Amino acid sequence: MEIVFQAMANGLLVGALYGLVALGFALLMGVMKFLNTAHGTFIILGGYLSYWLLELWGIDPFLSLPLVVMAMFLVGIVFYKLALSPLLKLPNIGMRINTSMLITFGSIWVLDNTMTVLWTPDVRSIMTSYTGQTLKLLGVRFSLTGLGGVGVAVLVALALYFILSGTYFGKHIRAATQDAVAASLCGINVQRTYLFSCGIAIALAGVAGWWSFQVIPSVRPPASVGYPQRLWSWFLRGKETSMPLFLPVCSWG
Repeated sequence: MEIVFQAMANGLLVGALYGLVALGFALLMGVMKFLNTAHGTFIILGGYLSYWLLELWGIDPFLSLPLVVMAMFLVGIVFYKLALSPLLKLPNIGMRINTSMLITFGSIWVLDNTMTVLWTPDVRSIMTSYTGQTLKLLGVRFSLTGLGGVGVAVLVALALYFILSGTYFGKHIRAATQDAVAASLCGINVQRTYLFSCGIAIALAGVAGWWSFQVIPSVRPPASVGYPQRLWSWFLRGKETSMPLFLPVCSWG
């Protein structure tokens, strides 16, 4: 029985990580109808930022998280301006989804090869003084990094929910999602809403990468290639169950 509870605890940690991975992907797809197959690459990039902040300046991963979020938000802004904003001129959603899939799929190879050139294809992982330490609760062992990551994932999910449901910016996002033309006629700056939404989505990918580098023993740039298929299956599962995406993806773990 103890083995069963331990497996369930491990599944909870993995599911929370997968839920965090899927949040940014679903935000970009739900708001702008962009299929970002390069989401996994941004996850790896966020992990590398946390890794090098620790290696070069000795900043603990939990202290470097705000820096990773801000840096990845700016990366998302640039990515939107360069790659995604021209797609808004396409006449229908189907063309937008198909074209964004092709553009972001090409971005995978550009970004992965750039990271390989800059940081070599050697495997990396974040090792701290508390890496590998566990906390035993009711006979079940939880890793400290895993528990910390779950806490961050829950806080991020709640913060995103609050932004979407309890702020004017969230109302702008929901209005632009339902009908961008009508939202624009009501005075909402749809372009700025899309811009910040993309920044938030890529920042969420950075948070997932920050945690991935702590719990996965070895990560390297090509590891991002396997994410698109899983992300798409998680997104569809969330739509089929009519539940917030974070919950069905966590159950997947």
